[in-house]
Amino acid sequence: MSLAKHLPPDYADRNATSSDTAHVARLLRPVDRAEMEALEGRPAFQILASMVDAPDSAPARVLTICKAPVMLYGIVACEGLPGNAMPWLATIESLAQDDLMSVMWMSRLQVDVWQHRWPKLQVVCDVRNIFRRQWLEWLGFAACGHLKEFGAARRPFDLYERGAMAAKGEERSLTKEMMSAGSM
Repeated sequence: MSLAKHLPPDYADRNATSSDTAHVARLLRPVDRAEMEALEGRPAFQILASMVDAPDSAPARVLTICKAPVMLYGIVACEGLPGNAMPWLATIESLAQDDLMSVMWMSRLQVDVWQHRWPKLQVVCDVRNIFRRQWLEWLGFAACGHLKEFGAARRPFDLYERGAMAAKGEERSLTKEMMSAGSM
């Protein structure tokens, strides 16, 4: 399914480029930048560049409004956990209210599309990022765990999951992998 038919006028969706990465990284919300850097331990630009340039994942996408990049997004399959994937996104801070509402509705459509491909979607969220937590919950993700010291900065993160439970047998998920590693 293509989301192109759902885009408002002056919006476009395409594969992301390194110049898109530089533009979005410069304009991130401070709390999003802090979350990325606490998780990965490197500058947000480097994190986004690695997501855009990742050869082994689905191509990173960019949403533009009036030809200006406003959001990078993508999804990465969880290695060793078939059917599990981690969606990601980075938006600029200065989205107008109407554009933010459009982006929120389009992100919901995108998550539904991804859910058809990957039965379980999983995300970690810095506890300081209240807007992102609310957005995840609005998208249908449910809190499923808490990591007291996680990522490069050993900060508290919450775990979120969305999707079908395993039908039979032991369910494998990011949450259980992290719990067994003693991160919780």
